[in-house]
Amino acid sequence: MYLRIFWGKTTSGGFRSIRDNHLALSRERQPGSRGRMLVQDVNDPDTFFVLSFWDSIEDVAAWEGSADFQERFASAIRPFTVGTTTVSLCQIVSAAGLDASILEGVTHD
Repeated sequence: MYLRIFWGKTTSGGFRSIRDNHLALSRERQPGSRGRMLVQDVNDPDTFFVLSFWDSIEDVAAWEGSADFQERFASAIRPFTVGTTTVSLCQIVSAAGLDASILEGVTHD
């Protein structure tokens, strides 16, 4: 299982728009997606992360390369971000204490 982490900073007051757009788009599932969450930094409310869980790297690549991603997902966030954004793709190698449904297929070493 893989975790895609998007990091960004919002425009002043932009987090609310990002949250509203994220909620609307999160109702739609992408092939290979296990779900996503939007989190806000408690020490810097203009900093946010979008965490999405995926079955495979190929599923992430297919989603990121799709017209749907560019036209709907990226365009829903882009107007409300400032500066540089980053994306990291991580393999989940160990997890504990989380709901089992999100961890299917993860090896617990």
